[in-house]
Amino acid sequence: MAKLIIFAATLTAFLLLVDASIRSTTVIIDEENPRRSEEGCRDELIRAHDLKHCQEYIMREASSRDGLDINRREEERLERCCDQLRQVRSTCRCYGLRKAVIKSLPKQRGVGRMDFDEAASVASSLPGDCGVEQDSCEFGSPYRM
Repeated sequence: MAKLIIFAATLTAFLLLVDASIRSTTVIIDEENPRRSEEGCRDELIRAHDLKHCQEYIMREASSRDGLDINRREEERLERCCDQLRQVRSTCRCYGLRKAVIKSLPKQRGVGRMDFDEAASVASSLPGDCGVEQDSCEFGSPYRM
């Protein structure tokens, strides 16, 4: 009789454990759909004014990288950019920074790879400069975006 009670208790515990694990594995993460995530990022970036201040900061910094100390006006530009960057979820920041890099490039024909690389370098340092957590962003080619 004692063996039957132990067996029944073990079986009940096993069934409860299986039931709990089944429930915990049915969680669906909606962010797996990149198209939906990108659309959400677009909406978020519109609310953050398409990181317009970051575009301006990237454009000025990329065109004048001379190693001199940052002046007060650049500090203010950086702070406005950081304010906009903080309004965007971390999952959307790389997407927003990529768009900001592209929009910061000169509109004339013949934008060189060097211009793009310089702008991407400025943009990749922004999360750290702004003190926001961010995995590193891949900027790829300016012609794919």
